[in-house]
Amino acid sequence: MLLINGSTIMLTRGDTATIIVGLTTEDGSAYSMQEGDVLKLAAKKSVRCADAVIEKESTDGVFEFAPEDTEGLAFGDYKYDIQLTTAGGDVYTVVPVSTFRVMEEIA
Repeated sequence: MLLINGSTIMLTRGDTATIIVGLTTEDGSAYSMQEGDVLKLAAKKSVRCADAVIEKESTDGVFEFAPEDTEGLAFGDYKYDIQLTTAGGDVYTVVPVSTFRVMEEIA
């Protein structure tokens, strides 16, 4: 099960999910990703951890999660953010540090 509440992502451990990120410019108009743009999602146990437990990249605003992306993770809260790196090299944090909750499952 995938639930999104604001910027909090809640995903049952081992589930398949698709997250679509809509982007807007500073003036509120829709931003269409350009060739060479890359969105990166990184999740860590805490913001101070050096290594990410989940790393995803997208060139079209869609992040696909497979069961193996979360099946080895402990239940609980992680921290994640999403950054856009444009083809020109500019970097924008489009989702600030937020909660990524790996929810329990009955296996």
